[in-house]
Amino acid sequence: MNRLSKALAVLLLASVVLSACGGGGAGDPTATVKSMIQAIQDKKFDSLPDYVCAEKKDELTQQLDFRSSLGGLGFDAQKLIDAMTFDLSSIQYTKVSESGDNAVVKIEGDMKMKVDRDKIKDLIVELLKAQGIAQVTDDMVNSTLDIMAAQLESGIDMSADVELVKEGGAWKVCSDIGP
Repeated sequence: MNRLSKALAVLLLASVVLSACGGGGAGDPTATVKSMIQAIQDKKFDSLPDYVCAEKKDELTQQLDFRSSLGGLGFDAQKLIDAMTFDLSSIQYTKVSESGDNAVVKIEGDMKMKVDRDKIKDLIVELLKAQGIAQVTDDMVNSTLDIMAAQLESGIDMSADVELVKEGGAWKVCSDIGP
């Protein structure tokens, strides 16, 4: 079960990594951060690099391409995304400062994720088998689902001061977001 715990930790970490990216908008840095958060909630992960400053683009784009790293665990990461719902509705936004081409927006609140148990059951079976467990039982699958749901649904604190820079006339996030 140690491998299972590690696999669940990787799934949770991947969910957190998805939140570590930024947005791009012309007028208001707060609107940029809101748009980026909405893209996460809408599962538009491919659009997230468009919100990131040039300095962080490679680093954050690599972090966002978690599908390939999760694929090494023996399952299709898109199935995980399809089975999850992101709730970022509790996030509050406050512009802390704006001076020239630099701004800071404070975000406060939690990201909660729900798992569609029916959609994710096959993925859990694949994951357990990929971890070397030959005989996967319904009890094992349900136990894994319970652990995963408890971790994801409890919420992840996303509170942070988000640094933005203006590039090409648009605000871009240039710092990590969340924990």
